[in-house]
Amino acid sequence: MTTARSILLPAILTLAVAVALGLVGDVVARRAQPEDARADALVRNGKPAEAEQILWRLLEAGPITVSRTIAFLDAHAMAGAPIAIDDDDDDDGEVERLARPKEVAPASGIDDDAIQALLARPELPGDVALLGRFWAGVRRHAVDPPLRAAVIAAADATPPMPWANRLLAREPRRDGSITFTARRLVREGAYVKEHADDANAGLGLLIVSHEWEAMGELLADPAVARVASAPTKARYAVEVNDWRDVFQWAALSPYQSPGWGEAILAAIAAIAWGAFSVRLGKARERPVFRGLLYVAAFLLGTASVAMTDVLILFEESKLHLVETGDPGRDLLFFTFGVGFREEISKLAFFAPLVPLLRRKGSQLDVLVCGALVGLGFAAVENLAYLHMGDLSTGIARFLTANFLHMSMTALLASALHDFARDSERYATEMSRTALIVMGLHGAYDFCIDNPKFGGGYLSMAVFFVLTGRFLAAVDFARGRTEPGYELLRTFVMGVAVVCGATFVWASAIAGPAIAARAIAQGLLGTAIITYVFVRQIRAM
Repeated sequence: MTTARSILLPAILTLAVAVALGLVGDVVARRAQPEDARADALVRNGKPAEAEQILWRLLEAGPITVSRTIAFLDAHAMAGAPIAIDDDDDDDGEVERLARPKEVAPASGIDDDAIQALLARPELPGDVALLGRFWAGVRRHAVDPPLRAAVIAAADATPPMPWANRLLAREPRRDGSITFTARRLVREGAYVKEHADDANAGLGLLIVSHEWEAMGELLADPAVARVASAPTKARYAVEVNDWRDVFQWAALSPYQSPGWGEAILAAIAAIAWGAFSVRLGKARERPVFRGLLYVAAFLLGTASVAMTDVLILFEESKLHLVETGDPGRDLLFFTFGVGFREEISKLAFFAPLVPLLRRKGSQLDVLVCGALVGLGFAAVENLAYLHMGDLSTGIARFLTANFLHMSMTALLASALHDFARDSERYATEMSRTALIVMGLHGAYDFCIDNPKFGGGYLSMAVFFVLTGRFLAAVDFARGRTEPGYELLRTFVMGVAVVCGATFVWASAIAGPAIAARAIAQGLLGTAIITYVFVRQIRAM
């Protein structure tokens, strides 16, 4: 009982502190949030009428800027006429569908005459007057041709008027095209520093539509090349068979600058699971050798993501191996596409450690180095998960993927080490382990990406198999020279820290209620891992 209390009490206190921080942080963040940001959040959460009132008040108080004016006109249109898609106005060139008036539309809070009066003020800055009147006309579906011509001229100027190309790209037009929209977005991003992401959005449209000639023409412009992302450049390089550039840009693709919140959260997870791995590997017994070895394994894991990105480009461009929507084909894709490229990449970067491990390491070192290579891979991949639009899926992956990669890579590393020692004896075991790991990896990704097949909750079944196999291998390699509850204490505390930090982060960006719902699926996965871990410790 005393042992259980000493393990659970610190973890419970950590979670309680995290909940308190999440609640307090939400209140502080709301009070410190600028009014413009608050209005944007209201629009994204389906409350455009409230955003409209906030933005109108800001416009009346000043200053009147283009961004604030456009945000207000968008909120006004959404509040007065819910978004509707007309079958007779299908335009492949649209980036987003604008609100269309319906026969019966809910009343908007701001009178149109008041808006026109605002936009007609003589003291308005020139860009606000031009672009504001243009966008108001777009929202009413009544833009005067001379007004549009003036905006086009402003967009084509050197340098262009900020927002002009962005608004032309967003305007739904019957004579529009993907190329037209992409070029406008790319020009906006290339010349307006604050809108650099528009360039990659435009180039992304060309990738989807396979407009490689137009993309090459745009990337030849130094201003565009400067803001184009590494993944975008790598994708184009594959298509034109410039493999030197493929490797150059793919090597940089996983390491784009993340947001501070995502970077801190990913670092907390890496430290927590790293501390568990250090204790698991009995680093204190050989502190210098194992310390350097374990750091090297983690760094190799972070580098392995670049190889995965190269394989993704090859699979998609040359093998056309992509998700299709067909359950049977997608299961194969996630197994032999996603599972293969990620596991082979991690194993390739673990391989340089094999000669040293054979000479000076133990079976426990092999497992822990494999786990740390997997953790390094997960640490980089976590940044992408935390950028996902779907908060629940992103958090579920983040909370479970660390241990998933650690255990899978550890099992493969052990099999590779045995194979290197006696290839004839262990060839079958190596193949069998690789197929099992890729199969479990594929099942996890397939389920978490397909809610109709049980979604992330069904994917958690993978952890019953995976955790059991991993811990059985660890138990055999460690022996029983250390009480199991010390390792369990580190494990439980690490899980509590990661879950608590995730709740604080999610509360700061979405509020405690949404954070609690989003974290539920990931908590199930960690609960399963913890249950199997406790059961294995008791068996020691």
